[in-house]
Amino acid sequence: MRLIYILILFFSLTGLKAQEKKYIKILKVDITERFEDKKADYYKLKGNIQLEHDGMILFCDSAYLFEAQNKFEAFGSVRLNKGDSVQLNSDSLFYNGNTQLSYAKGEVSLRHHTMLLLSNSVYYDMNHSSAYYTNHGTIYNSEDTLSSRSATYYMDQSKINFQEQVAVRNSQYKVDSENMTYLTDDLILTFSGYTHLNNDSLDLYFNEGFYNRKSEIAHCKGEVRGLKSPHSLLADSIFVDENKNRIEAYHNVVITDSLQKLQITGNKAIINKKDFTGEFTDSPIAKQYQATDTFYLKAETLYTFKEKENWNMHAYNNVQFFKKDIQGSAAILKYNQELGYIELFQEPLLWSQNSQISADSIKITLVENAIDSLLLDHNVFIIQEVDTSENYFSQIKGRKLRGKFNGSALEKIHIQGNAESKYYVVNKLNQVEGLNFIQSSGINMRMKDGKIHKVDFLQQPTGTYIPIHDLSSEQKLLKKFKWIPESRPNIKDFIQ
Repeated sequence: MRLIYILILFFSLTGLKAQEKKYIKILKVDITERFEDKKADYYKLKGNIQLEHDGMILFCDSAYLFEAQNKFEAFGSVRLNKGDSVQLNSDSLFYNGNTQLSYAKGEVSLRHHTMLLLSNSVYYDMNHSSAYYTNHGTIYNSEDTLSSRSATYYMDQSKINFQEQVAVRNSQYKVDSENMTYLTDDLILTFSGYTHLNNDSLDLYFNEGFYNRKSEIAHCKGEVRGLKSPHSLLADSIFVDENKNRIEAYHNVVITDSLQKLQITGNKAIINKKDFTGEFTDSPIAKQYQATDTFYLKAETLYTFKEKENWNMHAYNNVQFFKKDIQGSAAILKYNQELGYIELFQEPLLWSQNSQISADSIKITLVENAIDSLLLDHNVFIIQEVDTSENYFSQIKGRKLRGKFNGSALEKIHIQGNAESKYYVVNKLNQVEGLNFIQSSGINMRMKDGKIHKVDFLQQPTGTYIPIHDLSSEQKLLKKFKWIPESRPNIKDFIQ
């Protein structure tokens, strides 16, 4: 029993010692005066003052020490040191030894390692290793200048929370935000609330996100807007990788090039940060605005890139495009701005007014963004509806085709190589009288109002005229005839 009693007594005394209240001590002072007040007794200290409390040393010119309350007020060249890591300077300071909370006023500076905090008033919580201000302040490190209306610096966590009117300035970037958290060791800035981040002349506006200064990666979310003249970007979410000069944009993406009068929409884009060219997937649609018309293009994948400062585009899989004067589809489309042409490959199709045009490959030449001519190579087939209810179609086949536009209308067509044609003769009453079937080495055609107006056959053509009442169903169509009006792109396909 005696041993148990001794152990209980030992641990009780140890607990009391651990909980023993630590009082503020006077280490040095020139003049000490004691006063008795109705509310509290206190000491008035003057000259070369040094006070100590639980590892904290305070220097000042004058002070009031409330010994019983374990508090003091210090004035004149106040300096508080906490070990080797924290130094707080101010004009005046109030300190509560029971809570270890300081309130410094005047020209306040708090230094912690490489961080320097400046404000006109600062709270320093020595017990929780934190400092905060509520009436504007600025924090400096080796590279950044950070300011806000209020902030809390958690020293042990190497973290600063900034609130209201947050601004970050650096030689490489700047930030304005409503709220921001800064991890000082990891160099990560996390934002909540409306934020403007400018880096290398790219302006980003968003509602939440982060910026990692070590990896040079930013992630922005919430109605993101990016600006780099003449380009702009809208998206729900984007990643910016400075080292790779790359931007990834996701959901409701809209990229605009005001110089090219180009807009691309979709749900995913991986682009070059410098010129906003790159890969567009997940339902991309490109729109190029022209003087009197708009060129629409859609595909599974769009690529834009620059060569010699010229803008080019490639489209792959389920490609469709629309202009008022011409529409088309293919598996592959290539647009070259410098040379001024569009190429279509793998079962390409064109529609112009009442005509459907197909070949193994199609090349459209542009002059000032308007269609000037066509070049079709191998297995050329032109179909023009005459009376679809009776299955009447004028048709022309050949090896190659050259077509010339006048304004927005296809005006001249030249077919060469194994040319065949079946075209219907229509009288002035718009009645079909018969079918001409002609074979020749080449055909020249003139169009008027979207219809075949005049046909010239080259080098001794052979042909047959079949009156309409003698025409059988087998004689109506050329081999490999394929009429697919349901595949013709419509403007509704491009408007979301």
